Amino acid sequence: MDRIHDNQEAQEDAADKAQSRIHSVVLVSEALFDEWKTEWNR
Repeated sequence: MDRIHDNQEAQEDAADKAQSRIHSVVLVSEALFDEWKTEWNR
């Protein structure tokens, strides 16, 4: 029973890590896109 619970927690932890990684990639992409837009509009 404990092993199954640990496994579930490990999966949730991995999902959280993946989600925060995706989030930071999105933030970086948006920052780059804004920078590109301001360069383009000059």
